[in-house]
Amino acid sequence: MDPLTAFGLTCNIIQVLSFGHEVLSLCRRICRDGSPEPNLSHNSAHLNSLSKKLLESINAAQSCNSLSREQEDLRSIASKLMDVTTQLSQLLEEVTLDGADRRRTAVANTMKYLLRYKRKIQLLEKAMMNFQNTLNSGTLTHLWYASFSTSDCKKAEFCV
Repeated sequence: MDPLTAFGLTCNIIQVLSFGHEVLSLCRRICRDGSPEPNLSHNSAHLNSLSKKLLESINAAQSCNSLSREQEDLRSIASKLMDVTTQLSQLLEEVTLDGADRRRTAVANTMKYLLRYKRKIQLLEKAMMNFQNTLNSGTLTHLWYASFSTSDCKKAEFCV
């Protein structure tokens, strides 16, 4: 066997071992926690709840006054974040254990997760984080402008 073929064979063996290790550790995590990404499902549910409350607050404010452009943008981002977190929760529920026969189901859910859902979940997680960062920036900007205008009003009242 020539050296290049031996190197290729060695690389393939290492890749198979690496994949086997990933499957085994993911299967253990699903058996132990019931979900391949327990923190992600918690964060997704929490962000979904927060974005729902924000949308309700913005819609209540809209009934009193017309919304500014920033508020419309905030509502749009919160709506998109809620959609992404709902999709993410649905995908995670499909690979979460809740039955009695945990080992057999864990193996099946591990393969389902790795072959079908892993990439989708990673893309949704990335989108969720991007929307969260945008929402945080918008909220901080809005708070800054609100506090800045309040401090200007107080200074004007003090000077008068």
